[in-house]
Amino acid sequence: MRYIFAAAIFLFTRPSSAEPATPRNLVIIAVDGLRADHLGLYGYARATSPKLDARAKSAVVFDRAISQASWTLPSFTTLFTSVDPIDHGVNTSHVTLGPGLRLLAEVLKDAGFKNAGFVGGHFLDPVFGFARGFDLYRADGEGNYRFLPQTAAQGADWIRGWKNGRHFLFIHGNDVHPPFDLTSQGAKVRHLFDADYRGPVDDTLIDYQFVAEYNKVPAESQGLTPPPDYVRRVDEIRADPRSVRHISAHYDAQIRHVDDTLPQVFDALARTGHDADTIVVLLADHGLEMGEKGRLATAFHLTQYQSVVHVPLIFWVPGLTPRRVSRPVELLDVAPTVLDFLGLPAQASYQGRSLAGLARGQSEPPRLAFSSSSLIGDTRRDPPMFSVQDERWKLIYDSITRSRRLYDLAADPQENVDVSGGHPKQLARLTQALADHIRRQVP
Repeated sequence: MRYIFAAAIFLFTRPSSAEPATPRNLVIIAVDGLRADHLGLYGYARATSPKLDARAKSAVVFDRAISQASWTLPSFTTLFTSVDPIDHGVNTSHVTLGPGLRLLAEVLKDAGFKNAGFVGGHFLDPVFGFARGFDLYRADGEGNYRFLPQTAAQGADWIRGWKNGRHFLFIHGNDVHPPFDLTSQGAKVRHLFDADYRGPVDDTLIDYQFVAEYNKVPAESQGLTPPPDYVRRVDEIRADPRSVRHISAHYDAQIRHVDDTLPQVFDALARTGHDADTIVVLLADHGLEMGEKGRLATAFHLTQYQSVVHVPLIFWVPGLTPRRVSRPVELLDVAPTVLDFLGLPAQASYQGRSLAGLARGQSEPPRLAFSSSSLIGDTRRDPPMFSVQDERWKLIYDSITRSRRLYDLAADPQENVDVSGGHPKQLARLTQALADHIRRQVP
């Protein structure tokens, strides 16, 4: 009896700060083309994300997450394999994921997880290999463009059916990526943040053809010759700062639409009690240029500016203290991080490092973040443009022009002034780091 009484005292007096149980499930939500600096929690002035801003107060927010590629196919390949684009080689639409690239879904399936993916956008189609490891993978839809009102609703329904076992859910939406028009939104999206605008943007679908023409991609590279009237309209829009700002406002309105859609996933977790045993990660594969440097979107031109490579990365982990992490990290790190939180070992092939320590507030040595840029229809497997950055400095290297540009992100976050001539030590340091990373000489 004495031992029973002692055990009872122990049970009722254990410290409440005991290590929380290992989470059982994983949800990754990816918003294609969502740049970090257009969200309120990253300092944006417009109210694009009030619901997400509020929810992020209970999360670990990485303030400087860097995508390893400037467009969808190579970026998601890196996200799910933790292999840099230089090494996985999936840098053009002519290449698919080879069998040697082991996806996160395959790792989790081997660990006993039940996996489902609900995705939109051409480059996540099963033909490229992303369905491997999923028990259920839906990428169907008109033109393969599916938006979060569809995919998040399907994901929430799947959550409500969770019973025994462990689960991995991947939800992806193409809402803030060309083509920008959502057929169900119309004028509400167009004029939410720019109600006074009346001009040519309202009557123009901002699709891949528009983006290619805006960026002056040669007609032969597009596979079609736009009619002269269309070319004149795009030229008119490009030359009018007011119209370019309206495209950005339209983009922001669609972010707000995403913000209104996301809560149904969190609500499904809460109503089923799985918010207590599920990791949720929200991220983007890349951002989009909105007229900066005379460019729009990405993938039709080489770019390594922050508007494209700086993406949101937010972790909700049961029992983890909310915090902001300021140092640079990479999407390459996501797969080893979620496996770490799930109590599973990282793969030997992984090049990323777990962010679990940083997420818990532990001190770690500074990190560098690398990225690269390739073109959708390029015949080269190797990216021709690269960047490396630390907490202050950033180097961009263009192997075609053999040029280097150094930016002081603390003083010049818009990357307008190349300061390579005034900071030779920083230029040499980051040049050597980039040369070591890409394993080739940087002049």
